[in-house]
Amino acid sequence: MRWQRLALMFIVAIIISQSAHAADVQVDVQQAVVQKFVTVLGTVGVSGGGSTSIPIPYLDWCKVWDWIYVPCIKWTSCTASYSWNASISNLNAQIVPSGMPFTGNGSLHASASICGIGPSLTYSPLVNGLLNATWQSVPQEIQFSMQSLNIEIYINLLGNKIHLAWVNVASLLPNPLYAQKLAFAQQFTLPAPIAKQITVTVQNPNVTLFTGFLRFTANLNFTSP
Repeated sequence: MRWQRLALMFIVAIIISQSAHAADVQVDVQQAVVQKFVTVLGTVGVSGGGSTSIPIPYLDWCKVWDWIYVPCIKWTSCTASYSWNASISNLNAQIVPSGMPFTGNGSLHASASICGIGPSLTYSPLVNGLLNATWQSVPQEIQFSMQSLNIEIYINLLGNKIHLAWVNVASLLPNPLYAQKLAFAQQFTLPAPIAKQITVTVQNPNVTLFTGFLRFTANLNFTSP
């Protein structure tokens, strides 16, 4: 049993030694940095429109018994052309291991032309989305973008909610929204007496999310002809 315990301790020591190996470079970006950026964005306005086939209600008379009719609501299909304007403000961003969620305040005005009827509605949609951070090797930067922010477009007709579309606001915004430069890869020449050209390349770059911050790690390789 003693040799089994020694073997187990040896394996654990190897694992700890391997996990303790640090990358050549490490840069942490705190959640506060991301929050400062989304705060300075202020109010973001987007708009759009489209058309879709939808069921709509209309008032009619329904027979309930013999010659007795009562008012009722029936449904028919109609093509709806719609437009919308939305504003998003007061974004609050977080960084957690599973992603970069954010919340905020929203205001949306939707109007539609449905079979000669022109209903409109102003409401406050839920603002719950995801930001994203990725490493881009060619410009050597961590790029922050909005990954998703889905908002429902709808109007109200005769007391009924009429769904028109889902819109991913993220697809209407610039990508990336913010880029943090980390120019580790480079090439330079040392004058005499060294007189040598040296090239630095980035290897194994990685962006990892933690609670409250994200971490960029990489190894650097130095070569010379």
